[in-house]
Amino acid sequence: MEIRSENWELIAFFSCEPTLTDSGAPWCYNRILFQTETPSGLISCTIEPGDDYFHVISKDPVRSCIDVELIDVEYIEVRRNAESEWLVAVTRGLQPLVFALLLSPTVSLRLGTATGTRTVAELSRQP
Repeated sequence: MEIRSENWELIAFFSCEPTLTDSGAPWCYNRILFQTETPSGLISCTIEPGDDYFHVISKDPVRSCIDVELIDVEYIEVRRNAESEWLVAVTRGLQPLVFALLLSPTVSLRLGTATGTRTVAELSRQP
């Protein structure tokens, strides 16, 4: 898996430092775990570039949960536009799957293909 964003962009997206399996090794050879608290609950994201693995869990004890595990991931990147910032993961294959995660102002999940995505889940809770 290729991480197309700089390390600081992922840290800024999750607003936290990750936990690394081997703090002395580069991120591309590590298991990277981000855990951040949002008004909608706890978000955990595991990235294993060497195994092309990506896993996101959003836990809200009051309402619902998002649990998405992707294998054979080609790349991840942080994408920005004027009003939002998304973490995007794209799988390999004849019909690549596009996964997009938004953390603010609500936690939103979009799934789709290269031709378009649609919101499939949204968690929102006021603090």
